[in-house]
Amino acid sequence: MHPALAALGLTYPIFQAPMAGVSTPALAAAVSRAGGLGALGLGASTAEGAKAQLSEARALGARRLHANGFCHRDPARDKGQEQAWIQHFEGAFRARDAAPPEALTPPYVPLQEDDVLLAVLLEARPEVVSFHFGLPREDQLRALHRAGILTLVSVTCTEDGQAALDAGVGGLIAQGVEAGGHRSTFLGEGDEGLGTTALLARLRPLSERPLIAAGGVMTGQDLRALLNAGADAVQLGTAFLLCPEAGTARAYRARLKAHVAGLQQGAIPADPEAGTVLTAALSGRPARGLRNEITARAAYPEAPPPPPYPITYDLTKRLAALPTPDAAAAFSACWAGTGVGRLRTLPAADLVETLAREADL
Repeated sequence: MHPALAALGLTYPIFQAPMAGVSTPALAAAVSRAGGLGALGLGASTAEGAKAQLSEARALGARRLHANGFCHRDPARDKGQEQAWIQHFEGAFRARDAAPPEALTPPYVPLQEDDVLLAVLLEARPEVVSFHFGLPREDQLRALHRAGILTLVSVTCTEDGQAALDAGVGGLIAQGVEAGGHRSTFLGEGDEGLGTTALLARLRPLSERPLIAAGGVMTGQDLRALLNAGADAVQLGTAFLLCPEAGTARAYRARLKAHVAGLQQGAIPADPEAGTVLTAALSGRPARGLRNEITARAAYPEAPPPPPYPITYDLTKRLAALPTPDAAAAFSACWAGTGVGRLRTLPAADLVETLAREADL
């Protein structure tokens, strides 16, 4: 194991992905107690909420923790584009006896503008802090390093990987195109759409710092293949979605289970990407998840382009929150990777032990 990861006290090189809204303190603690690295996705949390989650995870026995924050750029506002997007979904609101919003509001504040959240991280001192969508300010990164925290950045291409290393981060998370959730590309249009193994091959020569592979990992055999390909550890997100400790919403769980059942029964073609789509329609930037009514409407020939992240997310959340029986299933963002058809329903600790056994760790 890489010395920087061995210093964390890991039994297994298994990272649970920090999925905002899904990675609960109970899930993070269970993975940590089982010998992996449990994580909390704090990008959608207030500083107060983040502090409470970190404290609860510690109280539940998480001796090592990974916290993640969003480092997206402030979106450029275009009222015409935003109104066009609202109008495109007006029928979905009206069909449920609701009025569309008059305007949209970005729901998340990036870490670069949230020194209160940074203070929470410095006080709580999770062993690892990672960044998605970009890099924090230089002074923020220095403060985390002075606190003895290992910093990581999710990257999808060599351009972003080199930029992160040049900035002084402690290591990289290689996010292959198979991964569920948002693509973390942050330098221009640099996403090369590389699979996890191909991305590892590009990033490994850049540095000897820790390199964590993420994307399409569902079994110990997948994990072992990526370790053999040069990863120091492997991060799994989709694989934990049906764990009882996960905060996966009821409608989200139901859709995942229906998808798995459909594959097993042959109702869904056994294609690696069956049921998932890489789309900007749900949040304003490319992300992989299950298809739903939003992705269907976004594919209409007359559909306008969505506003930039995270403005589009505001409309998605409003639609999913409509008080009708079908709204959550029809409109919620159900992030999932290409391996979703191989989901298992296990307690988190059992899943970690199963992965370790299958990978011969």
